[in-house]
Amino acid sequence: METVPWNVYQNPFICRIYPPKNNNASNHVSILIHGWTGNEVSMSVFHSAATGPGLSIAPRGNISIAKEQYGWVDINSDPNQSFSRFKQICMELHNSLRIVAQNLDQQFENINLIGFSQGGVMAVILSLIYPQIYKNIALLSTFLPEGLPVFQSSHLSKNRYFIAHGNRDEIVNFQQAHSTQKYLTSLGASVIFCQEDIGHKVGTQCLLNLKLFFRNSTRLEE
Repeated sequence: METVPWNVYQNPFICRIYPPKNNNASNHVSILIHGWTGNEVSMSVFHSAATGPGLSIAPRGNISIAKEQYGWVDINSDPNQSFSRFKQICMELHNSLRIVAQNLDQQFENINLIGFSQGGVMAVILSLIYPQIYKNIALLSTFLPEGLPVFQSSHLSKNRYFIAHGNRDEIVNFQQAHSTQKYLTSLGASVIFCQEDIGHKVGTQCLLNLKLFFRNSTRLEE
């Protein structure tokens, strides 16, 4: 396998492949999903630094906003960013990611997810649709979409989440983090919450806690 990142195309997405740091790395695959105006390079800081030494796949959003800026659901045509709009793109993304992983000889199970802002919404919905696949999920400075369907109270009983949010976030209100935590726990999920006195980003302490979250989650599955 290559030792430097490279891009692949799996219709209809471009994905950035971040190879393992060493040949003896964990076989866990991590999916890094950027937010509105991000791209497949935006989330590179979370590869290895947060997820561990395994392989990471960072897809590029399907909506072009400006040069090297992309998104998942158009906030202009759908300002409420509804579940139904996200669900369709999430299903397409899931199918593409599965093929990309298989082409890299990776098992597509017990997948780690990290989503920032709008990418966090994608991560929530992927885990709701495919809870048996996406087990460990990090939601960074994100929110819940409108129109969530009703699930059984044990729907996420085998899933673990890490929520990080700045209490001075002016883009996604901090209260959204508590709403997300309440929703996930109502479906049986295990949730770790990290709060920092910052804006719309991930702080140093939450990044350290995020790394511990994935390390401990991986040990629980071994």
